[in-house]
Amino acid sequence: MAADTDPLIIFFAVAAILLILFFRFYAVPMWDRERIQENVEASGGKVIEILSAWGAGSRNDRAYDVSYITASGNRLKARCWTSMSIGVLWLRDTPPDVDSGVV
Repeated sequence: MAADTDPLIIFFAVAAILLILFFRFYAVPMWDRERIQENVEASGGKVIEILSAWGAGSRNDRAYDVSYITASGNRLKARCWTSMSIGVLWLRDTPPDVDSGVV
């Protein structure tokens, strides 16, 4: 005779899985985008678009391709990594306030 599984254990297991999926695919990307937008706006820029750069991040960091307008009105594209531990790290040492046009 097979042991009966407690319905409460199944409920909590399903709830935990749903919570993990919610944070991984909704909450964390939303927080990342807010963090990137704050970083760009701190230098007087304005974010146009933030897209996930799939496969470019690491286990703890996520990569995004960001289109933004600088304080001087130039439109640039750059890639950044972000996480709660590192904040926003712009690749190629190109912060949003540098108006070099090279990204």
